[in-house]
Amino acid sequence: MMEAMPACLSRLMLRSGILLGLAFTSCAQPQAADTPAPPAPAPQATPSAPELLWPDGNPGGWQAEEAETQTMGGDGVLRIAHVEQPSLQYYAPAPGVPPQPVAVIICPGGGYRILAMNKEGTDIAELLATHGFHAFVLKYRLPNQGELRYRPGLEDTLQAAQRVRARQDELGIEAVGILGFSAGGHLAAVTAAQPQRPVDFVSLVYPAYFLPDPSSSQLVEEVAPADAPVPAFLVHALNDRIPARNSVVYAEAVAAQGVAAEVHLYARGGHGFGLTQRGKLPVGDWPQLWMEWLRRRAPQPAAAQN
Repeated sequence: MMEAMPACLSRLMLRSGILLGLAFTSCAQPQAADTPAPPAPAPQATPSAPELLWPDGNPGGWQAEEAETQTMGGDGVLRIAHVEQPSLQYYAPAPGVPPQPVAVIICPGGGYRILAMNKEGTDIAELLATHGFHAFVLKYRLPNQGELRYRPGLEDTLQAAQRVRARQDELGIEAVGILGFSAGGHLAAVTAAQPQRPVDFVSLVYPAYFLPDPSSSQLVEEVAPADAPVPAFLVHALNDRIPARNSVVYAEAVAAQGVAAEVHLYARGGHGFGLTQRGKLPVGDWPQLWMEWLRRRAPQPAAAQN
């Protein structure tokens, strides 16, 4: 007569062979459950020291009207005003993460009055680095009173792009792009529109100052994509005080020239959400969608670019 089957095994007889095998081991060798291994530590980004863009002085001897200020607000945002010495800070791909051959120059927003340096700058760079991307945070100059608002910043973005291009072979970078938030998005779009094509793609999150008026279907001249524009990725919330038409009209202008433009519109999010809505609102998913798009920016057969 067959010996009775242990109860712990008989309860799992109808389950998969894998479960049955695990159950058999457990019955034959009763012992305390192994302590699960602790999770591997999350990758950590280690930024380099900021490097001055113009160590010998700004073009034309440009100076800020007031001394630079850095203020940490009660909302945890570091606001920098009156930048006189623009700089570029490199965040290399975190150790243990497969490096991506894509670099992003990051332009924080702040209405051309301040730079939201952590929320729309270093926080973004840390996220990129922990996913294997090369990130460069740009601390760009803000206009003096009466000055064309993007003029000093454009000099800085073009210089930053040259700096990153000069390191492509050293760092294994195949594509260089620019990301901007709000006013930084305006500056990024102005940069992408330059005829020398300083960047290979542009990413714009709740960009501002794209339209002469909220109902317009025409872009202001300085951001209008040049011939053969670069691929674009845009994010906007429909309840933003800056109309989402800024993003839609820009994407239409890029797509009209046969170049890929991807736009993500969300019902809620307002303006200036950065990474703050991750895990809270659907708009918080934009970084994941964006990084998937970034992985396709490295040169590849034309049919695969989208």
